[in-house]
Amino acid sequence: MKSKIKLTKDIIAITLKIKNNYPELSKFLEEMPDKSKFSNNNITATNLSVYYDSLDTLLEDYSISHTSINPEPYLDYFIT
Repeated sequence: MKSKIKLTKDIIAITLKIKNNYPELSKFLEEMPDKSKFSNNNITATNLSVYYDSLDTLLEDYSISHTSINPEPYLDYFIT
């Protein structure tokens, strides 16, 4: 499993990709799993992985049928 630091970087990268390429999805970022229920001591790599996977699914599903307004392939480098 990825480290918490790596997962956090991946979450930031995919969130930026969503906001830059598909800004219309930004409203759905607020509806993603409730991160506020986790205190700083309770954030685990598993929690972060689940959150990342939900962002990845959102982006993947949406990008199949929609065109990016600002393709930035270099951001894919940060998401592994």
